[in-house]
Amino acid sequence: MIRVALIALFLVFTSTLSAQSKTELKVNKHLVAGDTAKALKKLNKGIGKFPNQSDLYLMRAKLKMQRNDLDPAMADLNSFCSLNETCEEANFLKGKIRYQQGDYAGCLAHFDGTKNSPFEEQALVYKGLAYMWQYQQVYAENVFKEALKKFPNSTSALYNACLLAYRMEKYAYANELANKLLQLSPNDKDAQLSQALIFTKLKKYVESNLLLREMQKTDEKNPTINYSIGVNYYHLEERDLACDYFRRARDQGHDQAQMALRNYCKGR
Repeated sequence: MIRVALIALFLVFTSTLSAQSKTELKVNKHLVAGDTAKALKKLNKGIGKFPNQSDLYLMRAKLKMQRNDLDPAMADLNSFCSLNETCEEANFLKGKIRYQQGDYAGCLAHFDGTKNSPFEEQALVYKGLAYMWQYQQVYAENVFKEALKKFPNSTSALYNACLLAYRMEKYAYANELANKLLQLSPNDKDAQLSQALIFTKLKKYVESNLLLREMQKTDEKNPTINYSIGVNYYHLEERDLACDYFRRARDQGHDQAQMALRNYCKGR
């Protein structure tokens, strides 16, 4: 699972109300009330009256991104940057738009424009993922290492670096990352499942099943958990138990479980 799942876009409002324009104040009132249509209408009107007020473009871009109007949002971000000498947040949002559009090569330069800014941590994670989806695993690995050097407690960087290490079959390193992630977020179900899958690759089948069974207490109908327990039992030569869990996973819609039953459970 890819969890940038993990990285959300929130509207950031200026905390000092006296510094805000009247338009921004009215927009914020509509947003607090949950009326994004009125907020967008007010922004359109405000930009028409005050075309040089850069913060209005940034606010409108964020609203458009929430509505998935990505190209119009990009136009607003370009307008914001044309009116400001520095635009680190806008660069981050531009990169995110390109990433969401599947332009993994095109997003990289925008993320590079966030260095030493409050948005650098998230930008590095997206940058690493962009390289990963281009199958440039070494580049992705270097970016995640850079992220963890600068932000050692970044759960997003740890999770995605762990995912990449697993894909690269560097299971010991993946386990190291999973351990640290679980130290920071002990109740993170994705991290727990990742470590269980890593244990299987490290041939720690008993340890994997102990973790999976603990997860099963609160997620009994998870097909991945049941299938993974079956895989561990198969390697432990507990074939009847393995096939039982493969059947549970199959009944819950797990495609690989159906294949495992066909290949390993005939007559059982």
